[in-house]
Amino acid sequence: MLAERHIKNFETWKSDLEELGYHNKVYLMNAVDYGIPQNRPRLIMISTRLPEDEAQRTEIMNKLETYYQHNDITSKAYISTIPKKKLSDLLRTDYTNEILLKEALESQPNDTESRRDIWDRMAFQSTDNVILPVKVDYHLNQRS
Repeated sequence: MLAERHIKNFETWKSDLEELGYHNKVYLMNAVDYGIPQNRPRLIMISTRLPEDEAQRTEIMNKLETYYQHNDITSKAYISTIPKKKLSDLLRTDYTNEILLKEALESQPNDTESRRDIWDRMAFQSTDNVILPVKVDYHLNQRS
């Protein structure tokens, strides 16, 4: 979204949300600032649907602005207050459920040589008794 070619689309998206009654707060964050060894700047937008009633709308806007002034979500101090979660709490990692397995298989990325190479180089480690995603034969779309 930071690229010149995407800025107009992002601004249109923000404007469309505002026309629908949302308040948008945009942050620029970079993974490298949080101890992750990647220079990955990202825009984070928090959109809040506001009531149509003008008095309620003003009250909510004031509360939001107060919250944003006192809670800088980009600060390491704020981030440290967020409860830690296991990856398995955030991602689907147990594909013993046939419905989830079918969904995962259907949403596989396009078969390309570079993606097969990445897959082959991935190191899988099981922690917290997590069942890792199954390897898929791209040519047959079958589990292996």
